Amino acid sequence: MTQGTLDNTQQLNTFWRILSISKEEVLPEASSALISDLLAYPVHTIWTAQQESSARQTLSFFKTCQHIKKDGMRYHDFYKGFSISGSAAVIGIFPYLAGAKCSIALFGDNHIGQLMQGPFSQIFAAPINVPAMRLIELEQASISSTNNLFKQLSAANKAKKIWLNEGVCGFYRGALPHVFINSVSDALGFWMRARILSYYTEGQKKQVMPQLLATWFSFGTAYAATTPFAIAETRLRIHEINPAAFPDKTFFSSMRTLCQRGGLFRGALASGLYGMVSSLPIACEAVVSPN
Repeated sequence: MTQGTLDNTQQLNTFWRILSISKEEVLPEASSALISDLLAYPVHTIWTAQQESSARQTLSFFKTCQHIKKDGMRYHDFYKGFSISGSAAVIGIFPYLAGAKCSIALFGDNHIGQLMQGPFSQIFAAPINVPAMRLIELEQASISSTNNLFKQLSAANKAKKIWLNEGVCGFYRGALPHVFINSVSDALGFWMRARILSYYTEGQKKQVMPQLLATWFSFGTAYAATTPFAIAETRLRIHEINPAAFPDKTFFSSMRTLCQRGGLFRGALASGLYGMVSSLPIACEAVVSPN
């Protein structure tokens, strides 16, 4: 066996070692994904309600809470559609973290590798997360007072309606904007997190608090900064609940309408909070992973 073959084999083994998940990591990562989703889900419900409200009725985070409670919404209704989200979070966290590791394995732990963690993690998790998010946002949007086409349908019937009308492709409507926007948000989050953690020693990087603080600040800031793109993508996804109010069918037309009507940072607080809480599994993985 030549030296080149040995080097290639060694590199391949190193690559798979980085991507591998030990038995000790499975339970903490799955648990952290479920806990973070449990905390983040009502925030995302409020976010969706903010975007679903009319352009003439721009609601703040707290006013949105009051508004949807006045419509007779009970506290457990903040978790409408959580069964879909929780299942997708537990299953999707493993390809998501594998994608982030893959970027570092390919490009190295440098600026490029850290920025590419966003696209890689989103692409790896997209087959699970995209259809789940489609149904989740339809469920969340149906809590509002808007007279929409999906309001009286259960999650299963919403899925059935999409299947009958659009086929399997209907579940992936808005997939490219979803992956692109979340790739940008996560790229910024991973990169800022790495910059903050560079000020800590290797031993401190394995501690809980430095990881939590660096991850929460980085991803919260990144998600708040990319709010305009997330709004356009959300409005595109909930187009069918009220076509008259949301006529745009493409991401660029949705962005154009948003710029014309204003409200580019409507829901920035909710977006930032969601980014903070949903990034908990990333901090957990860094603490429990032996790599």
